[in-house]
Amino acid sequence: MVSLNRAVAVAMVHGPAAGLDLIATLETDERMARHHRPHATRAHMLELLGEHEAAVAPSPEAARRTTSTPSVATSVPAPTA
Repeated sequence: MVSLNRAVAVAMVHGPAAGLDLIATLETDERMARHHRPHATRAHMLELLGEHEAAVAPSPEAARRTTSTPSVATSVPAPTA
């Protein structure tokens, strides 16, 4: 996780492309192999670069690897007078 945090910090200082370069090095890191965070972070950095179509690609994999379940929006009844 420290390496991913470093990639985010580098992206904040030197731009998203620099952060993406560091995230690419994590692809072979076995400690990060099951995590959703590198994929989600890659998508966000691509979005910051304006590469919106490319940013969509890592999102399904990030979602697949997360351990949380999506919340279902519930409707709130309208107040009665």
